[in-house]
Amino acid sequence: MDVNTFDKKLVPLQKTIRYVMGMGHKRIFSAIASLLLAGIFTNSFPQSVWAARNSGSTVTLNFVTWGDNQLVAVGDSGTILTSPDGTNWTKRTTGTKSTYTLNSVVWTGSQFVAVGDSDIMIFGIVLTSPDGITWTSRASKAAYSGGLNGITWTGNQLVAVGDSGGTNTFSKAMTSPDGITWVAHTLRTVSQNLLHSVIWTGTQFVAVGSDYSAGSGGEIFTSPDGVTWTSQSISSGGNSIFSVTWTGSQLVAVNNVGNSITSQDGIHWTEHSSPSQGFLQSVIWTGKQLVTVGGSSSGVILSSPDGVNWTSQSLGKTQPLLSVTWTGSQLVTVGDSGSILAISLQDSALALIPHLSSQNDISLQLTPSQLLATMPSSFPYQNTRAIIYTLSGYRLIEARVSSTGSVIMPISALASGKYLLEVDGPNSLITQFFNISR
Repeated sequence: MDVNTFDKKLVPLQKTIRYVMGMGHKRIFSAIASLLLAGIFTNSFPQSVWAARNSGSTVTLNFVTWGDNQLVAVGDSGTILTSPDGTNWTKRTTGTKSTYTLNSVVWTGSQFVAVGDSDIMIFGIVLTSPDGITWTSRASKAAYSGGLNGITWTGNQLVAVGDSGGTNTFSKAMTSPDGITWVAHTLRTVSQNLLHSVIWTGTQFVAVGSDYSAGSGGEIFTSPDGVTWTSQSISSGGNSIFSVTWTGSQLVAVNNVGNSITSQDGIHWTEHSSPSQGFLQSVIWTGKQLVTVGGSSSGVILSSPDGVNWTSQSLGKTQPLLSVTWTGSQLVTVGDSGSILAISLQDSALALIPHLSSQNDISLQLTPSQLLATMPSSFPYQNTRAIIYTLSGYRLIEARVSSTGSVIMPISALASGKYLLEVDGPNSLITQFFNISR
């Protein structure tokens, strides 16, 4: 195995392995064997780790998101399910008709906002909830004509996308500062097109969808404000585009023939093939990699470090999947017939660090607002830095170790849970787990 293979993986795991190998740790051989068997040194997740969850529902679940320390899934028949852990799910009362469909949901930091459509897509549906339990309908048949398929939040504005409804439907967007008052905006007056998904990059909105005005095709719109939209030309004009995400440096969308489409600016797009031959319905960025799900007769999950090179996950026979989300510690995907699959990455990656290097040499003192870490006297702490990671590999806080071998790190923004402290020098590394209880 070469160094480049390591460089694609979680940084703390990579450095810990190198450190332990340098120390001649006797457990390294069995640990690496376990990692190889688990598939950590590939871009795939082991099939045995993908676990089916009982949703308690048989209706199609169209979308799932993570917010306010819980998962919220929405679907057909006005269904809303919540879960604190991806395993135990509770059905919530929404007050919507059983013929209504919920297509998407977003967490704004203070409330969930779900959108959908009526039984024959005559008008859109908007529901809001402060906690995922109690939901309030915000729909008005006059204001919400047509269905709503996707929604995103900028930090001060909601933008939902969908179609105008009726026989000659056309793409539209709706904006709202609070999920209650909405204004509709027409993106295109040509009939037979609709939008499926929208994302905010920090500088612009990007919406993707289907254009049936000249046969089957895809469409992409960009907007600086959610009000004024510009249609962008795409080479994959013959394929409907169902989902789009932003990695921080690149836009990645997926379409109905199992391909991805990438862009740096939202204007120039390039299509890439993938191992999937069926619909790709949803794509997200975890902070480490892209994950997309879909399928026609069976579920499909693909992962990619760059949106170009994709690895298929072996799932066996599952229901087609429609949406995927990342909680910070696990991936959760939902789909047809109430199906839910989940994988905990901490179980298959950073959680193996204690087996590689059981170090508890750092002296830790925690208060509600800060962590004081003091290095062992034998550790060459000059020109070193301390980093706090989540167990899923997210880098949260970084600080320089002082010349006296100590460092103070602010932790008031961190929630209760287990974290990894890594102290990284030019040629040395030590790690230690710690818990925060609020």
